[in-house]
Amino acid sequence: MNIYYGESPEETRDTAHAETTDFLQINQTQQHDSVMELTKAFRYVNVQFDGNVSRNGVSMLYEQT
Repeated sequence: MNIYYGESPEETRDTAHAETTDFLQINQTQQHDSVMELTKAFRYVNVQFDGNVSRNGVSMLYEQT
């Protein structure tokens, strides 16, 4: 799973030049919720799945200051 973060939709779609990313290896046979260890600041996110990964949904937690 590849996650591209940005301040605009265009920034998240420019995967070749993305400045803030996460690349995750998914190796689970059952549904599982996960929380990333490091926090990110972003307005938009582009989540791409490949291979045999399926998903029910993607959600982001937010912190308000």
